[in-house]
Amino acid sequence: ASMRTHAKLMTSCNERLLKRSNTIRNKRIENSVRDHYNRNKKQATEKAAKAFMEKDYRRVIELYHPYKSDLKATDLKKYRRAIDTFKKNAQTS
Repeated sequence: ASMRTHAKLMTSCNERLLKRSNTIRNKRIENSVRDHYNRNKKQATEKAAKAFMEKDYRRVIELYHPYKSDLKATDLKKYRRAIDTFKKNAQTS
């Protein structure tokens, strides 16, 4: 085979390898970001549950707010209740 044929084979192989490498790297980045988000959400929901028990509704709202679209039903209920209670307390103050 000619040198051109070998060059084409090497180039196409390198392109496929580079694409695959980039795909793997991007998947690892996505997984890392997702893991970081989930760890932070877990910590926030644990702290928010404690704050809810202590009736620190401002703190509950602060902790749940970044994750409000991704909360479990029980946490969402606490979040909404904290907002309602906080508003009522603000009106009576």
